[in-house]
Amino acid sequence: MRYETFVKGDIAVSKVMVDLQEKGYRVLLPFSEQSSYDLVAHDETNNKFFRIQVKMLGEKRTGLKNHSWDPFHEKSVKYIVNSFDYYAAYYPEKNIIIYPAFKFGGKNINITVPNTGRAFYWYEDFLKFTDEAVKKTLKDFGLKYKPKRDAEKDYLKRKVLHPSKEELEKLVWEKPTTVIAKQFGVSDNAISKWCKNLGIKKPSRGYWRKLECAKEKIIATTLTL
Repeated sequence: MRYETFVKGDIAVSKVMVDLQEKGYRVLLPFSEQSSYDLVAHDETNNKFFRIQVKMLGEKRTGLKNHSWDPFHEKSVKYIVNSFDYYAAYYPEKNIIIYPAFKFGGKNINITVPNTGRAFYWYEDFLKFTDEAVKKTLKDFGLKYKPKRDAEKDYLKRKVLHPSKEELEKLVWEKPTTVIAKQFGVSDNAISKWCKNLGIKKPSRGYWRKLECAKEKIIATTLTL
């Protein structure tokens, strides 16, 4: 497993080296294998050097790890503050490389638009060395958040045997909630929650008592006749 990890790491490093060279940087290797960074990018125009930590990520693994594996001690080691300048995160699924600053360690940077109501980092804001980025929302993509929860599906997946929505809607107008609850081995509150989740309207409070009184009056009237 570790061997596969190192192979993937080598592929990512090679991809980043090519990308940086195409962007006009001169790419150098660190003097020591113990360095906390994998590459050095030299901006010859401004004579600036950037220490690069390379990562390989994926559509389902978008978090920038703020630690690395120590092969000598066989443990995970957290990066020391400012131990390098930028990440170079390679996403093989879309052949994308992003360059977030060290401070983005531990953050998720999405390459596909997530179905979320929260703001998120978007990869297009990190295609060059990036120190600051403003989070996006679905509105920026002309989209709206759609909750994943489907009340009717959740209702039907539960362990207790449930009637269908149509059956329950019919039952609540045929029998009192207490009777239905005993029929399915649940509480009165459970029946009320089922109805609420499925958008079923129940008889108002006192409905069954009024119905019973009306039946008693009819019987009494019949007997007197």
